[in-house]
Amino acid sequence: MPGGPAGPPGRGVSVACGPMAHALPKAQNPRALGKAHGDASGRPMDEAAILTQTQSPEYILFGPQDTKEAGGLLALALEAGGSLIGPLAILLYGPLGSGKTTFAQGFGEALGVPVGDITSPSFSLANTHSGRVPFAHLDLYRLDEEGGALAEFEGAGLAEYLDGLALVEWPERLGEGYFPEGSPMVSLRGTKLPENPGSKPVPARVLSFRGRLPEAFFKSLRRRFPTPQDLGA
Repeated sequence: MPGGPAGPPGRGVSVACGPMAHALPKAQNPRALGKAHGDASGRPMDEAAILTQTQSPEYILFGPQDTKEAGGLLALALEAGGSLIGPLAILLYGPLGSGKTTFAQGFGEALGVPVGDITSPSFSLANTHSGRVPFAHLDLYRLDEEGGALAEFEGAGLAEYLDGLALVEWPERLGEGYFPEGSPMVSLRGTKLPENPGSKPVPARVLSFRGRLPEAFFKSLRRRFPTPQDLGA
């Protein structure tokens, strides 16, 4: 990622259950979807296809491999539920170095893209990848922050990538209301957790989600990653 100012002092090193350094934007119309777990005939639906719009708990990731695994779990859950068919923007929030590109690598690897082929498109603004499901990876960090980002984004033809599957880093450059309501939102930030009282803090990442996501995905996250409460943070 390109260099740039980090967040205000103290962010990224707070206790995991403290305020989020890069909080997700507030949901415009928070509501649960898919509560009637059946189709028009009353038959039960596969839980992979049940989408719930919600704010997830926070999960603790230790190291890049955990971050990649979380990205892979999201890709597989969306693929199993058929949600990767049609336009879908997955919005990746977090400060510089928080693991957004690492998450994208795990997402792509789960769809059959070699992890080494997925790098941050900081200067190209967009890279495309062909796996079982083709997708674009956008990084909007370099767009104008002074109100011209939208014109720059659309003038460069980047909006066309949103007609399919796209992972978008720094979506906040375009404003909260640009993407469809319910778009999956991923938030990553750094933290440090004490492994034992008096021991040296252990670097970690805090992961959370908002948006319309498969219920099965949250179950897989809960089985695999601890929450701050699990660790007593």
